[in-house]
Amino acid sequence: NMALRQQMMGDAERFVFLYTLILEPNNATTEQIATMIERANPPVDARGNPTREAVEVDVVYNEIAQVLSGNVFTGEGLAPVTLMRNAGIQAIGYWARNYSNPFEFFVSGSHKKSLIVDSPVYGTEALVGGRNIGDAYQAVLPGAEAGDYPDLWKDTDILVRGPAVHTITDDFIKRFNIQSDDYDIPCGDTRASCSEYYPEPLKADASKDIALRVVENEPDDNNGEGFFGINELFDKLLKKAGKSIDIQTPYFIPQEPLLDELYAALDAGVRVRILTNSKDANDLGAPLFYASAYYFEDLLERGAEIYLWDLDKKASPIARTMHAKTMVVDSCVFGAGSFNLDGRAYNWENEYFFPIFDEEFAAVGQNMFDGDLNVNGVYPISLEWMDENISWYERLMMQALSLGSSLL
Repeated sequence: NMALRQQMMGDAERFVFLYTLILEPNNATTEQIATMIERANPPVDARGNPTREAVEVDVVYNEIAQVLSGNVFTGEGLAPVTLMRNAGIQAIGYWARNYSNPFEFFVSGSHKKSLIVDSPVYGTEALVGGRNIGDAYQAVLPGAEAGDYPDLWKDTDILVRGPAVHTITDDFIKRFNIQSDDYDIPCGDTRASCSEYYPEPLKADASKDIALRVVENEPDDNNGEGFFGINELFDKLLKKAGKSIDIQTPYFIPQEPLLDELYAALDAGVRVRILTNSKDANDLGAPLFYASAYYFEDLLERGAEIYLWDLDKKASPIARTMHAKTMVVDSCVFGAGSFNLDGRAYNWENEYFFPIFDEEFAAVGQNMFDGDLNVNGVYPISLEWMDENISWYERLMMQALSLGSSLL
């Protein structure tokens, strides 16, 4: 993924649009910012004339998450933003605009992730999914041995080519311009007014099409009433499942409508498998694991299969987190995106999810999920496991955390 991102940005000739939660202040981020700076600042000849056109580089990130990504007192988290801005990159921090009280202002956030570039081969390309920028998301395990899962974290992105990229571009330009007070991407109400951002899509195989939808949650839209297309999509997919539902999510805190649909699917004989993080693998700590574990017992009693991602840290100083957000339904619909199956994604954050309606592609997603269950360090849990591993004190924590599930 790191090499692909570097290649996509390095080949861009007109624009690079990056939407992310954070850019961690570490090596992987510095390498990618260096590439963006190189594209935005073309070399000059002996007379000081640029040898090529400058590439427009625009970034949207989550302001609060960025500040908290490093030492707050030294301003470490904002160092990547300062570096980009000093090099002529337009980096815009996201803030909710349509809020009715300070609480909504601070809990409403941006969580979309996309990289969009023009491509000399395909017109445009977009890399979308759940991955942020930084070592945790893009580094490999130091000193990995045979049999080790090679990446520091597990994540899943989708590379998109074709007309769907224009829809993702529409959204980026709209969101960037809403957030920016000083500079707007020069684009009017129609694509024709800024055609440089919408080159003709080109395909390697002109006979091949795959049906993909770009679905989003935007709690800040509609004067703060919000738009929640992903919530509706998940509800419909769970309702329509006839054979199987396979969910991969780092933070499993399902809100009541989706939890009810999972129960209904299990009662109808649908096989439901859920892969989420163990206590040690959860990058946000034990409380998020206990918030997930609150739901395990009822699901297990109804027949769900639950697996925990619990990889050995080995040489890693941080948790070996499973950060992918995917779902496969009946082995014929596969989707991935930024949408965690939790309260924040359902209620408070803007999110992407990209369902793909193609059996051949869904087979890739199904095989990936099945393979992840066989990774060394992933194991199934049971009601007996709950009895043996969850103490009465931890059960009290689970109960208490469930009261705030809409915020977690």
